[in-house]
Amino acid sequence: MVCGVWCATALAFSFPNLFILASEACDGSSPLSRGVHLGSWSRAEDYAHDIISDLNHWVVGWTDWNIALNMSGGPNWAHNYVDSPIIVEHSKDEFYKQPMYYALGHFSAFILPGSVRVNSELSEGFFEFGLNTVSFLTPKAISGLANDMITTVVLNKHGSSQSLVLHDPRVGNIEHVVAAHSIVTIQYLLP
Repeated sequence: MVCGVWCATALAFSFPNLFILASEACDGSSPLSRGVHLGSWSRAEDYAHDIISDLNHWVVGWTDWNIALNMSGGPNWAHNYVDSPIIVEHSKDEFYKQPMYYALGHFSAFILPGSVRVNSELSEGFFEFGLNTVSFLTPKAISGLANDMITTVVLNKHGSSQSLVLHDPRVGNIEHVVAAHSIVTIQYLLP
């Protein structure tokens, strides 16, 4: 079943105990941009945007269609040759970690299992500048740290740097300049 983020929210509110997992994700299936594009940063941005949107709408996990494919975007029984976070060039016994691979790392490396999504809102106008965020609370029992931790992943799809101020009444303001076309992860401990 294909379900957009608003459908996922409606599903979550109708069935609050349901585990919603985004699956079968890929990039490079569009007829105008099909297949493998080595080093494509825009595809990393697409991945990060998709993951942030899903996580902000009650989806609890996200999986790729294939984490590794060959230089043609296969093998694939349906001949739906797409891009992948890892591209394998079998004839040279090499593999390439694509920008999509590193985008996935902002979520898989920093949002620990057992973390809980918390509200993070952008001030008016930030969506126009191409910023997207998602935040999580990681309890100290999970992280092994002395205090609970907040993790915020920020995506800037805009062509220029954007100033961001994270405001948490428990710690005050955290200021950060998010470079053009970048993904950053900001973590801080709660008192």
